[in-house]
Amino acid sequence: MGNTELKPQIIHSNQWVMVKQLNHPLYGPIKVFKNCQEKYQCLRTFMVQEDEAKKMYDEFQKLNSEQYNLVRINKIEHEVESQLCSTFHKIHLTLDYTEKHLKNVYQINVQKFSVNILTTLSYLDSCKADTCQFCLSKLLLFGDQVRIVYQQLLSQQGDYQRILSGDLKCEDWYFAPEVMKCLRMNDQKTFNNEKATIFNFGLIMIAIFTEVTPYEAEIYNYEKCCLTEKFDKYINLFTQFNLNKKLEKLILACVSFIPDKRPTYQQLLDQFSDPSIFEQQVEDQSPSPQKADSTYLVPTNQLVSFNPTVMDERVLSDTTNKKLNDNQNRILMKKIDQEKHQNTPICQSPKFRQESMQTQTTIGNLRSTKLYDLDKLQKSSRNKQNQSKSQQKSNYIKKF
Repeated sequence: MGNTELKPQIIHSNQWVMVKQLNHPLYGPIKVFKNCQEKYQCLRTFMVQEDEAKKMYDEFQKLNSEQYNLVRINKIEHEVESQLCSTFHKIHLTLDYTEKHLKNVYQINVQKFSVNILTTLSYLDSCKADTCQFCLSKLLLFGDQVRIVYQQLLSQQGDYQRILSGDLKCEDWYFAPEVMKCLRMNDQKTFNNEKATIFNFGLIMIAIFTEVTPYEAEIYNYEKCCLTEKFDKYINLFTQFNLNKKLEKLILACVSFIPDKRPTYQQLLDQFSDPSIFEQQVEDQSPSPQKADSTYLVPTNQLVSFNPTVMDERVLSDTTNKKLNDNQNRILMKKIDQEKHQNTPICQSPKFRQESMQTQTTIGNLRSTKLYDLDKLQKSSRNKQNQSKSQQKSNYIKKF
């Protein structure tokens, strides 16, 4: 009896104090606790029948033993309550809790984030989990760690069933075209879950790089359940950033309208495991990937019918345009600084330009023949300077 009264332990602990109780959109009905170190945990309780209790308890135990980037379960407790002639089984989960969401790439190591999230999504797919509504709001920040809220486990309802129920905010619309096709037809789930989730992953990558969400970019028509023409503008916004072209092409492939042309989890993991793909690429004049491959463009049968006479000329909202301008300003600042330096009197002098051109040509030639050696180059430069000084001294002596 004493053990029963101590469950769940977090309620009876002197170290944790309950700060609020709410129906969380991801966790469900929870109680939130805080300790003296300002750390947070939440309590989620399930009341189930006896035949379901063991299955659910074992599922939680298995999930907790795996090392994936899911919100961590700190404690699993099981107790039995009898009321009149009925017996209830309660399963208490004590989980990590935070209100910090992932918003942009500056909060994370992008390579580590990509590999961890893809590994976790691949694991969930192997468990037959429905993740077709994987979205940015399901990614929570715990320090420098990004973790996924496994909503299906906490709500006991798959993503597609939750979408059909209509209880979904517009901000959480991350739907692949084939998912929306099933929704428009009010049909059963006939799409590939992995390929649909890859589309959402691509949208999330675009959102954290541009700091503009699909909701802010207005790429969805919520009434007709389809994408708008602004999807193409959203893609163009993403391609304005000076990313590695290989990384950019992979992300664009993720949001292809043709599921078979999207990469798999394993293909993405193989590419993202290479750190060089995340290195910023030197700007060049090569054509953008979208000009060569237009599979991400909105098909005509997916477009919303617009009236050109009343169509809003502002492709994106004011908030989106402001974010775009801020991002463009950050990208251009380095160019402006370089131009300022080049416009100084010293840099504009003919002698400086000539010497700079000779140096760049020499280094370029050496690099192109793979003979570039900084020490040798510096030594050669010093020898030339010494010879020049000796020649000047000799001429001076001859003059007098």
